[in-house]
Amino acid sequence: MVECKKDKIKEGYAQLVSYIFNTSANGGIWTNGDSTVFYRRKTQGGSQRLDEIPELPRHGQGWDEDRQPTLSELEKPRNVRRIFALCHNRLYGRGMENADSDLTMDMVRILLAKIQDESNTSPDKYPKFWITAKQYASEDGRKQVAKEIRALFREYADSYPNVFDAHEDISVGDSTLIEAASVLQRYTFISRGDDADEWDLMGAAYEQFTHSTLKRQQGQFFTNRLVVRAMVHMLNPSITDAVLDPAGGSGGFATEVFRHKRRKVIENTIEGTAQRERQLKRSKNTVFLVEISQRLVKISASCQNRQNGHVAQR
Repeated sequence: MVECKKDKIKEGYAQLVSYIFNTSANGGIWTNGDSTVFYRRKTQGGSQRLDEIPELPRHGQGWDEDRQPTLSELEKPRNVRRIFALCHNRLYGRGMENADSDLTMDMVRILLAKIQDESNTSPDKYPKFWITAKQYASEDGRKQVAKEIRALFREYADSYPNVFDAHEDISVGDSTLIEAASVLQRYTFISRGDDADEWDLMGAAYEQFTHSTLKRQQGQFFTNRLVVRAMVHMLNPSITDAVLDPAGGSGGFATEVFRHKRRKVIENTIEGTAQRERQLKRSKNTVFLVEISQRLVKISASCQNRQNGHVAQR
């Protein structure tokens, strides 16, 4: 059962209750186009209620199975900005409207925890960045998963001491962290093997979670990604060309250059050969970025470190 007429979650929930409790439906969804919440019908002691759950059962999966997918079973996102918008609206709808600055960096940290998990998990293994419906409904379960995600970020941060402070951590509370995790967990965000296309995840997250007014106050204006792609296409850098962005922002231009070079390598070499590995490594070591904002340096460096690029703060 899906309720999509009521704009506010409280009204939508009430409408969904009236629908589900008068049918045999086992659960339902409320959405207003921006936010989406999933519910499961529960009956206890003769009374009925709707419990919020992180996601609906997958095809062929029962409500009580609560089976966690392996890494290879996670979906490749079709629209990263849409996913971040869902995170944004769910978090702000739960009282985060006055924490723009901190929430932005925390979303980057949460993403890095997700990337750390995916980077160190075999395709046939279960990711740590996952909360089951049973854990989602339990305070202890939420704390356990939140602790795991914080540890994943710390692992990533410890790998790059020149970027992250020794005591830097995800600062939002467990409930907020779990809300973000429940949206992100079903997707895979890293390119594997010979995938030539990769989203500018950090830049998209920064732009989604930092309001336009705050960006203007700081003099930050981000070039449209389609324009960036056109610029790189016109420049057409070779695998060995050195490229420098002197005002790199969140790293969108550098990321597009990486993507462009990687695509060239993949199109002109054979999979699994030493030649391809050499050229991929060479292309990664010829992109440079400079940025004055410490926050953006962290975001850019996080992205470039994953691809062996070079970032400096002015």
